[in-house]
Amino acid sequence: MGKDNVKKQNEIQIFPDFDFARALNHGGFPLHNRDAGNTIIWDEKKSRFAKDAKGFKIVAHFPGFLREQNLDDFTKLCLDTGEKIKISIGSGADKKGRDDPSSYIHNVGETAGAVGFSHCQHAIGHTHEKPLPSRSILSSCRDYDALLGFMSAPQSKILSQRLNGILQEIDPEFFGGLQAVRSFIDRNIASVASLAANDPILMEGRSLIFNRQTPLHNDSLDCPTGWQFIIAAGHFTSGGSLYIPHLDLSLRLLPGDLVALRGRVLSHEIEPWSGGQRISMVNFTHESVWKYAKVPMPHLFSFK
Repeated sequence: MGKDNVKKQNEIQIFPDFDFARALNHGGFPLHNRDAGNTIIWDEKKSRFAKDAKGFKIVAHFPGFLREQNLDDFTKLCLDTGEKIKISIGSGADKKGRDDPSSYIHNVGETAGAVGFSHCQHAIGHTHEKPLPSRSILSSCRDYDALLGFMSAPQSKILSQRLNGILQEIDPEFFGGLQAVRSFIDRNIASVASLAANDPILMEGRSLIFNRQTPLHNDSLDCPTGWQFIIAAGHFTSGGSLYIPHLDLSLRLLPGDLVALRGRVLSHEIEPWSGGQRISMVNFTHESVWKYAKVPMPHLFSFK
């Protein structure tokens, strides 16, 4: 898919060779080779949206989402939290080999590791039970205090409110569904309601990731038409872009930048970076939580 195959309409780029509904239901779309020389690169400091052949919104890009002081405060909060919980490389943040030690960059004086801490989630194979707070939150009093401190910190709460606002802007229907899920969970699961009372983010899932060059993957537990947010922080100065092979699209993801994508269908990976510590926070929502709350997930035909 070359650059000449992408039609530009103001801040929107249409990818006429990609059909999200077909990819979701049947698969079969090729993963392009990043080295082929035709990659579309979004590296300018302006917001853009990607749509598929039928006009369905699939990616949103917000460079400079966090300004300097907010970015510095958020970076410090992330690093302080990692230090408090003694972050390490393990299987607690995600699966499918993404926590393989070889995917982490080990530099002197920098943090490497990941932690997933969701308001609620289902254990693998237990989607018939109540979703409960992540084990990482409840593993010790020390970690509970540190992770709750992250969620309730002023800079984190402001960021969560802004992310909610972005989601409402780009996908009002999905935003409304998440509100309904949150309301049901808060009414029916006391432990989750207690956590969520100090954390306004509607997406129940969150991971903090330090110095990991995440390999190519898709997020198979997410809602089929759902979004995930990836926001970069830290001190690195170049690289670290997000690459989406289905679209042959590389998006700038420097500290302060935000990418929203439909990560269950669109496989993605992080490219090499340089210049210092890299941090990313990923927010997401799982299909099983929506099913537990009996909230219908938006269908493709309802989107414009």
